[in-house]
Amino acid sequence: MARQLSGPSPSVPVRAVRFGVVGLTGIGVNQALFVLMSELLGIHYLVAAIIATEGSTTWNFLLLDRWAMVGRMRGTGLRRFVSYALINNATLILRLPALWLLTTVLQIDGQISNILTLALLFLVRFSVADRLIWGSVKGVESAEFAAETSGFADEGTAARRGAGVPVMLATTPTPRFRYNIGGIIQLHSAVQLPELAYFRTEEVSDPDLIITIGSVGGWPSRKIRFTPSESQLKYVEHLGVLGANFEVTLGNPTRIVASPLLAMSRHVLYTNVVEALLRFMLVDRGYVLL
Repeated sequence: MARQLSGPSPSVPVRAVRFGVVGLTGIGVNQALFVLMSELLGIHYLVAAIIATEGSTTWNFLLLDRWAMVGRMRGTGLRRFVSYALINNATLILRLPALWLLTTVLQIDGQISNILTLALLFLVRFSVADRLIWGSVKGVESAEFAAETSGFADEGTAARRGAGVPVMLATTPTPRFRYNIGGIIQLHSAVQLPELAYFRTEEVSDPDLIITIGSVGGWPSRKIRFTPSESQLKYVEHLGVLGANFEVTLGNPTRIVASPLLAMSRHVLYTNVVEALLRFMLVDRGYVLL
């Protein structure tokens, strides 16, 4: 049986700060174990890094589960721990080659290399753990997102609902960023798109294109997977759910779901996914995007 810890769920900024604090303590634990294993006990530094990661993983999980993410429990504690450990071990696959490159090839001190690789992968761990283990974009975070924004569909919503046209209902949070592209395409996005800054608007309208952040992909694979169907396109990288993946569902409105890693690089998201789709949508309406 899942056990719900007492106390309200912290807001997104508070949760991010707490996650960072836990991460810093975890780096200290990881570094202490790494030095103990590699320098005092004479264990090879790659093996020491693996042991240190398992120790800091357990430490971080206990603090996250009982403090940073309190009030956002999903499933059992064992499930959360196994999921968190899988994420840490998946990122270890990336960290070990980087650690070898810095230490053996570039001749950087092993302790410094260890800290550098931990810092590089911190954002990946935070995004995936926060969304997939202690909450989801469609679940807890959608309610928080709605509370942080205001307004929903325009005054014509009720009439269109009566006509059977799909609209944004009151359960759907208003996006943080809205764009009116020449009065031709209305775009609502959970990710800020600097390339479309000229078209930024505060007007509320039914969107033609919606961009959200969510889980896309599954287990890691040796191949990049691009899966097209009649109305959907899905792109999944080698790391599975940890990769810069996206999913496009054509319709009214058309929807893009970007993975947390892809959403962190908004320029890559726009250039490689959004702009290509905008060109298609504008041509379909008889216009060309210059």
